[in-house]
Amino acid sequence: PTPTPTPNPDPIPNSTSTPTTPPSTSAIVNPTEEETKDIDYTEIPKKLEKKYKEMDDDDCLRPTIINMGENWERSFQSSLISPMREEELSKDAQEMERKKAFDLLDAISRSGSLSIDNAVLHVIVAATHCFDHTFMNTVLQDNVNPIEKLERSTLIMATTIHEKPAKELIQPEVRKRVPGSELREENE
Repeated sequence: PTPTPTPNPDPIPNSTSTPTTPPSTSAIVNPTEEETKDIDYTEIPKKLEKKYKEMDDDDCLRPTIINMGENWERSFQSSLISPMREEELSKDAQEMERKKAFDLLDAISRSGSLSIDNAVLHVIVAATHCFDHTFMNTVLQDNVNPIEKLERSTLIMATTIHEKPAKELIQPEVRKRVPGSELREENE
């Protein structure tokens, strides 16, 4: 008989050392563990609209509604060793799959009596940045850098969604470069 492998012991945490993270190349600081709190995701568009009116001097941000197509395409495997297959889901098939997903969620959580830890919810929020002219005319005729305008718009959205001042969302070495990182000092 072959010996069974022994599991590696869990490393003992060292309370004297602090973890180091490599420097990020993006301008947005990755948040560390935050306190969990209840968030009403249906209020986000209203908060964004209010913040757009307050902070967007150019009045160029518009809320965007994302409409899904009627037919969806699904890629799936029947089992782990079977090949990937694709199929088109009609509106009725989408409804059936949605019901199956909620039934599974209901069974896993025992009708909501068990919490589901380490779950991730993805919420898509869209906005359209409108320029007065075409992209080329904005750059050439107006002599405006559209990237700076878009960074400011993104920062307005980020401060609203994360409910943090701009200076906490932008790495210190990048703050001077990012336009509008002060956002009227009221968020500071």
